Amino acid sequence: MTRLLLGLSASALILATASTSSAADVTLGAPFQDHAVLQRDAPITVWGTAASGAPVTVTVGGQTATTHADATGRWTATLPALPAGGPHTLEASAGPE
Repeated sequence: MTRLLLGLSASALILATASTSSAADVTLGAPFQDHAVLQRDAPITVWGTAASGAPVTVTVGGQTATTHADATGRWTATLPALPAGGPHTLEASAGPE
């Protein structure tokens, strides 16, 4: 599972810190690292890689999206918009836990 600690400022979702456990299961795309900024009040599209065909679950701020990795291992999930607030933890996991 991959986890990122997030904070929502008045105008953006700011990634504050990141820690990875079992990174082989699922990898988040390059923008989802420390100090990245995402727009608040807009749907949050998250992407990355996992084993081909693996189910992927992404959670942030109490919202969850589920998808499956394609034949090449790529996946994309869209979470609902979040208001200013936080910090929040972005979690992505692949397969059963």
